[in-house]
Amino acid sequence: MAALVAWLVAAGMTLGSPASAHWQAQAPDHRDQRLLDVCGPGGRVLHDVAYAMATRLLEGQTAWTTLELSEHLRARGEPHPAVRAWSLRMPRMNRNRAEKGLKSWLASHPEGQRRRCGIASIEDSQRGDVLTMLTVAVLADLLTPIPKTVRQGQWITVDAVLHDGAVEGRVVVLGPRGLPRVIPSSFDPATARVVARFMADRQGDWLLQVVGTTDAGPKPMLEAQVRVGPRQAVTHVPVPGEAAGHGLSDEQAMVAKLNAARVEEGLLPLVVDAQLTALAREHAKTMMASGAIGHDMGDGSPPQRLARAGGCAKEVGENVSRATSVTLAHLALWKSVSHRTNLLHPRYERLGVSALRDEKGMLWIVQIFAGPCTS
Repeated sequence: MAALVAWLVAAGMTLGSPASAHWQAQAPDHRDQRLLDVCGPGGRVLHDVAYAMATRLLEGQTAWTTLELSEHLRARGEPHPAVRAWSLRMPRMNRNRAEKGLKSWLASHPEGQRRRCGIASIEDSQRGDVLTMLTVAVLADLLTPIPKTVRQGQWITVDAVLHDGAVEGRVVVLGPRGLPRVIPSSFDPATARVVARFMADRQGDWLLQVVGTTDAGPKPMLEAQVRVGPRQAVTHVPVPGEAAGHGLSDEQAMVAKLNAARVEEGLLPLVVDAQLTALAREHAKTMMASGAIGHDMGDGSPPQRLARAGGCAKEVGENVSRATSVTLAHLALWKSVSHRTNLLHPRYERLGVSALRDEKGMLWIVQIFAGPCTS
């Protein structure tokens, strides 16, 4: 299980508060159709979230992170992960200029990859104009919709067809507590169809993830969020470790939340290791300088970085994230299949954490996990 998901960077996680936001549906401005044609087929949920993002930018707020955007999309039933966002601010809308910028941005997307797009533009004589485009990678499609709410004990069927040259498919479920579970799945190589059924045996929020294997390895292709049990007036239920770390620095609070979550799940806390902490800080600086999150930003994979520093470990894992607060970062990591696998890995013993804030107040977080040294 760990080998399957340890290196996946989750496309998005449930953050609690964003899911409670309610927006009025917004149809795209007909003048933006040419820009949408440049991108690809549109989607109503993508348009709505793009409009909310554009409104946020017009009001002078920071752009949502990829994690937050993914939460908004999934909470509204958009199952495709790997969301990307592009925005343009200008005193007066110039769609010719916008088209040039959009084409340049789309050129950075993987060549030949299917995508769906959402677009929104707002023109304001006082505050200026803003245009936002969202894209999601269409790596698979659901053949049967997954309900957003089910009763406890109900069976849920996942039926999907995978694209992108998938040679294997499986379904992973992440419940409110515990490690992710790989559900027995059938995969038809001729049609690239994957089918799985499981029983939702605990109340709370569940994440269903369809993982497809291609020549590039396994990756999440679809994600769906399901609430098991009655919908509650309060949408956010605290997760293990969330309340820990009050009054501490960002870095100390991140460690406190992580170890508190492990203890609540019946595991030993991890020992903070000075060497791993230094490696985490260096990688966080590298991510911040590049403006992107990833496990190898030209500085090597986590095992390579540890070996270069003279360290040793039988197993090495890493979580990377970007968020506006330590609490949101912890929620995001807990509600991610791959990241929770690292958080609750029973053979990890040591930990290094970095939580650096950039000039805009955004936190860049790296958690490096290590098991015992090779004998």
